[in-house]
Amino acid sequence: MQVNIAGAGIGGLAAALALDAAGHEVTVYEAAPKILPLGVGINLLPHAAEVLDELGLIDALLARGVATRELVYFNRHGQRIWGEPAAVSPAIPRRRSLCRAGRCKACCSTPPSRAWGPTG
Repeated sequence: MQVNIAGAGIGGLAAALALDAAGHEVTVYEAAPKILPLGVGINLLPHAAEVLDELGLIDALLARGVATRELVYFNRHGQRIWGEPAAVSPAIPRRRSLCRAGRCKACCSTPPSRAWGPTG
């Protein structure tokens, strides 16, 4: 099946990799002339990290980002409101990572073995 994806952001590129791995012909359309590692810091939640892990990208992502040990919320006075561990362990099998969005996109932008098609 031919699949067209509009946008070479993290979601579009991850979708393209997953669809390509499933045997579909994928064309990614992007308005920007070049994919650059731009963007602010993002917190990849465990379910997103799990998808990237299934695509074989988690090691490259963790090499570019920071594995989160704990997720904590504070109020405006600096008092801790809530927190939970986020490390990888047998008790916490899913990974959470902090990474610049552009670095995450760089992990997803390595094209599969066949061409993705034109941009524009």
